[in-house]
Amino acid sequence: PPETPPIDTPPPNSPPVATPGPQDGLGRLQALLRSVPPDTIRYDSATALGTEGFELHGVTLTNPWQHNDPIRILTLRVERIDFTALEQHQPPAYADITVSGLAVPIAGMGDATLTAIFGTNPVSADVRLSYAHDAGAQTYTVNELALDLHGFGRLSLAAALGGVSSDVIAHPDRAGGSVTLQSARLRYEDQSFLRRLLQAQ
Repeated sequence: PPETPPIDTPPPNSPPVATPGPQDGLGRLQALLRSVPPDTIRYDSATALGTEGFELHGVTLTNPWQHNDPIRILTLRVERIDFTALEQHQPPAYADITVSGLAVPIAGMGDATLTAIFGTNPVSADVRLSYAHDAGAQTYTVNELALDLHGFGRLSLAAALGGVSSDVIAHPDRAGGSVTLQSARLRYEDQSFLRRLLQAQ
């Protein structure tokens, strides 16, 4: 009788391999990534967070149409995002995203002032974005948009806009005078950026 091929078995005590389901957040992300050029987004490991979220570790983002240095991120955590809109090639109506350990390549920007402030080594940063669009009420709420440059400072914004219809989301140039600012809060916490900026002048 023909020989039975050997069956590969994982080594003892090896960690379980997460297999994304077609309807969990990771499976839906991977389905969307099939339509982008290969290697645009690469990651070392991933976990699904329910049906609308995922967490990626060791992320590398590459622009296939430009020769810039790739963007590297330690952790990309999406608590939730409007996958239904993305799957229909529409802007997501809501998202809750945290980027941790983003390496900002200052030297590659070619700006002498930035180099004087930040140095030549990549700057580590965290980014936070949480927003929701209510098409019925025509409101757009930015719960938090924050940039934290480690060792330099943190800038955060929260705002609420009115008169934001679905047409405005799809075509921002048509906003005209319909969009109103209902409230806004801007906060900056300095660590060393302002001192370095003054010294660079």
